[in-house]
Amino acid sequence: MIKESYLITEQSVLTHTFYDFRDGTIVEKEDLIRAFAHFSAFLHNQGVLHLDYSPGNILYDYMDGTWQFQLVDINRLRFG
Repeated sequence: MIKESYLITEQSVLTHTFYDFRDGTIVEKEDLIRAFAHFSAFLHNQGVLHLDYSPGNILYDYMDGTWQFQLVDINRLRFG
């Protein structure tokens, strides 16, 4: 049925994934976890549910005085 399809991606400027928790080198991890909980709650309140919060699917970095997050593997998103 589908003859052609396209995938457009953007390269992230965020340099870390949650795999960083394995080596125990995250500074201010409580602040990071709290910020990610707020980010997740915001998405949930907007009707967005990511079904695969595996460590490699969560990108983060501390930029401009705040924690920034991006999610990958977005084919696992549900809206509603």
